[in-house]
Amino acid sequence: MTKTNNGSTSAAAMEQVTDLPITPPRDTTQNQTQGNSSPSTNSSPLHAENFSSAQPNTPGQQENVQYSSAADSAELTPPITPGTKNKLETAIGDLVENMGRSRLTSGASDNTPNVPFPLSQAQHRNSVTTSSTATSDADSLSSKLTTNLQFKSNFESGNLGRVHQRSEFEFDLYIRPDSNNPNYRLWFYFSVSNVKKNQRVLLNICNFSKTKSLYRNGMTPLVSSKQRPQWENIPERQCFYYRCPRHRRSYVMSFMFVFDRDDDVYYFAYCFPYTYSDLQKFLLHIRSRELSWYKQELLTRTIMRRRLDLLTITNSEVMSEYGRKHVASLNGERGIRKKMIFITARVHPGETPSSFICHGLISFLISDHPNAVLLRDFTIFKVIPMLNPDGVFLGNYRCSSVGNDLNRHWLNPEDWAHPTIVATRNILLQYKNDPTVELDFFIDIHSHSVGTSAFMYVNYIDDSKESQLTFPKLLSVRSPYFSFAQSKICKDAAKLGSGRRALGELLRVANHCYTLEVSFYCWTNSAHRTIPFTEESYTDIGRAMGLTFLDFYKLPSGGSSEKGGSSHAGSNSDSRHSSYGKRSHKKRRNNYS
Repeated sequence: MTKTNNGSTSAAAMEQVTDLPITPPRDTTQNQTQGNSSPSTNSSPLHAENFSSAQPNTPGQQENVQYSSAADSAELTPPITPGTKNKLETAIGDLVENMGRSRLTSGASDNTPNVPFPLSQAQHRNSVTTSSTATSDADSLSSKLTTNLQFKSNFESGNLGRVHQRSEFEFDLYIRPDSNNPNYRLWFYFSVSNVKKNQRVLLNICNFSKTKSLYRNGMTPLVSSKQRPQWENIPERQCFYYRCPRHRRSYVMSFMFVFDRDDDVYYFAYCFPYTYSDLQKFLLHIRSRELSWYKQELLTRTIMRRRLDLLTITNSEVMSEYGRKHVASLNGERGIRKKMIFITARVHPGETPSSFICHGLISFLISDHPNAVLLRDFTIFKVIPMLNPDGVFLGNYRCSSVGNDLNRHWLNPEDWAHPTIVATRNILLQYKNDPTVELDFFIDIHSHSVGTSAFMYVNYIDDSKESQLTFPKLLSVRSPYFSFAQSKICKDAAKLGSGRRALGELLRVANHCYTLEVSFYCWTNSAHRTIPFTEESYTDIGRAMGLTFLDFYKLPSGGSSEKGGSSHAGSNSDSRHSSYGKRSHKKRRNNYS
């Protein structure tokens, strides 16, 4: 492991896979004598069991930050009070009772995503071994403890920094901060293997950098397994988000889990993963179809030499009568300029829902649905589906490989640190000055860790810019997941370097500039019930966006009344997995409730 004095590493070291140390439980008697003990958390830890799919791989970059040793963590270990012990025993008793209930038995389908694939044989030889032996706490076991579990994050987009064993079944988990930036810790994605059937654990995720969280609103971690790759939420009654005195009153997410098979690998994540490899496989599939209205080009490469792809979706030959009258073709023929719509996503790598929305939009736009054909006649879509490929690959939450929040560098980006922002900004300025097109929209897609539903940030509006509100209003009609009431007119000085502010207010590259935000957790229906988002409902928002452009430009179509959340666009539209159209958008019954 290669570290600098401040805990950062070189870009080369980021590609390596390192061990996740499990530190054993500490004897807390010393803490009591030194006066370091504090009341234990009064949480009632929870039990959980559910499954879903894991995604492709990223080296866990645990070397990016220096974590405290096992001895350092001893001061955070108070004695277990009788009240807490009773609550814990009650929770475990409920868990044992539920262990006899029905389990998930369906096997993995060919239509489901693959589990993380190996990074390399050499990296696999360095895979994490987490068995440890330690002296127990006085209030737990009297003999030495040994764990068989193996915690790993050495796959694409994985994130887990350190594991500390507190007792036979309890583990404190620490998120690895973003590369070269210790301030961001929210995204986690790790696996647990070498489990025993009916083995129960209490997992505490301890070091979130944010105190405000959707965990307060009922959001829970996601779980899947290698054999059962569909992601599911851990039941809310089995999770508890609370201030923990044992961790200096930091917020902790605790959940109990039972491993119901000994031949499976289990994955846990903050939200549905969507990796760099997922995107590349999706784009490869589209290229294999050789569509005349689709073009993929390499705009630039990242610091770590990954692709920044620019997609162009438009009809090169006008197909409809309406288009022949009003639109010029792409070959330079003079006529009314085509409207250009520029979409970006995933500038913040941990905001995975933005990739699903972008995925749904692309799938609709390339389909043979009549509405998509008409939209391609009238407009040119330019899409950059992943602005921060390095951060996505490395499992960061907000930053690039060098620790920068790219969405604060649109005003003065630098080639050495922000190559993807430089390239995107330059191409936008080029289109702004292109007389053959009219750059009409710039929409940057994000995910929100506190808000619910989907909503938009709109630039400051004066009387001459009332049209800025038109698109959000129309989108709220098309999509039940989008809330116009939650959309905000934002002129926050702290966000002046963001894409929406810099490109819309200062550079004025487009007539309409928006940030589209979507909750990591849920949306609210007409009955004011909160319903968790799924991968499918995220992609439906993207499809609804496409239909909303038809409404905005008042394009006639037979499907103008079609809702964006009701069905998928045509038999040839690409979804991330072919089973998307088969699933209900109602809240799924959890197999472990």
